[in-house]
Amino acid sequence: MWAVRPELPPGPLRIAPQNAAPAINIVGILVYNAANNCFLLDWGGGFTQPLVWPAGTSAASDGVGVVLANGHVVHAGDLVKGRGRNRQVADAWGIPKACRSRDGGVLLLQSL
Repeated sequence: MWAVRPELPPGPLRIAPQNAAPAINIVGILVYNAANNCFLLDWGGGFTQPLVWPAGTSAASDGVGVVLANGHVVHAGDLVKGRGRNRQVADAWGIPKACRSRDGGVLLLQSL
């Protein structure tokens, strides 16, 4: 999980900024890459993208997943439906190469 808010513990947790590129519909399966410690959205057809979760998201204590600010829990293998933005920020945010999509895009989730 990725975050940029300094008050969160160090680690690969990034929280999406609120004013980014135009929003798109997001539908796919949440995948966890344990070797590289990253969550990806599997769009199908072998295309995956790293995810940046909405502000207030934290790690789930009951397994590999996240808890959104509204209390909704999403685990690896779950269907993810929501809105978000695609941005080319993998280099700037230090997302591991093994977690990046072919096009280098990162999904900034706004809502699920």
